[in-house]
Amino acid sequence: ALPMQLMAARSNAADSEGSSTSAASKADVQALLSGVPLFVVSNAQGQPYLTQQDSQGRRSGFFHLDPLQAVRELQEIRGFDSSASLVVVPLDSIWFDLPQSAAAAAQSLANSPQPRSGTSSDLRLFSLEPIAAESSSSSAAAAGLKPDEVALFYEPALLLQTADGEKLPYFFRQDDLVTTWESAQTQKVRRKPSVKALSLPQLLTLYENGQLAQPPLLIAASEALAVVDRVGGGRGDGGAPATKEQLIEKLALSTPFGAGARRQKLLGIF
Repeated sequence: ALPMQLMAARSNAADSEGSSTSAASKADVQALLSGVPLFVVSNAQGQPYLTQQDSQGRRSGFFHLDPLQAVRELQEIRGFDSSASLVVVPLDSIWFDLPQSAAAAAQSLANSPQPRSGTSSDLRLFSLEPIAAESSSSSAAAAGLKPDEVALFYEPALLLQTADGEKLPYFFRQDDLVTTWESAQTQKVRRKPSVKALSLPQLLTLYENGQLAQPPLLIAASEALAVVDRVGGGRGDGGAPATKEQLIEKLALSTPFGAGARRQKLLGIF
């Protein structure tokens, strides 16, 4: 766990006035995204499934931030493909090839050729699925976000101390922010967090333009991090899963994650 500090609250963590960050490079953005695991359902050859269909019969698919959403999709697909599995991939490995808004996804789907089978490695046919409960939360709505946008939550007064200095964490789950805030409380500082929200593309745009008051840190949903920790640890106890997270572990295929591991572009290797 990272050391936490409560700092004097700022009116807006993304306020360009008094900004202390420089414009981020593509490598900086990739590093920021690299700690976020995604889950996708694939066939035995590692080709992700296209599980959605629009009114014109065009198929598309999702990369999931929430492993439980991915498991529900996997259970449906296993009704006709018993070899289907979950694959874990880091967000930075696909972000720049994905449509990054619902409108861009619709346009990309309309302009991209459809495969003959129900799977594809053409990332133009995929998008990042928001965590439903978070994108439709009151905090996200108050920030003007739509349910189809990936929401991030932050408290301007909460900073995490990392090896690279203080960073402002942005959480994919609001409850994780609240838990972190409460663990950082002291006897002298006791108040509820002032939760603010923005979308993932909004944060990246601010970061790229050097308009953040503090360097950002993305905190994936706690259940997603728990799954990655388990599959990465290679526990392999073989017993019947007792929790939803253990069920995910039993079904998932792990890939090298973090620590500068080399990641292949093609999904089929996983």
